[in-house]
Amino acid sequence: MEEVRFRILLCPMDFSECCDYALRYAISVAQAYRARLALLHVVELPLLPSYTIAGLPELNLPVERLQIEARKLLNARAEEIRRLHTNVTSE
Repeated sequence: MEEVRFRILLCPMDFSECCDYALRYAISVAQAYRARLALLHVVELPLLPSYTIAGLPELNLPVERLQIEARKLLNARAEEIRRLHTNVTSE
């Protein structure tokens, strides 16, 4: 039987308490397999646009601001993890 080998372990992040538990587990698995731990957060866009008073779609979505804030949170979490597991990336 061939040995299982992880090179990269992907850990999706939504910054919830539940995610923190999964992250701790992912760190321990990545350490055990000497794998790179890749943190990923996806900014979810609204399904429907909001509408202005005139009934026209509001196209000025705060997507860029959401991306910047998510990137800050993800990078901060990655820095914390690097103290425990040096091979961490954030996407």
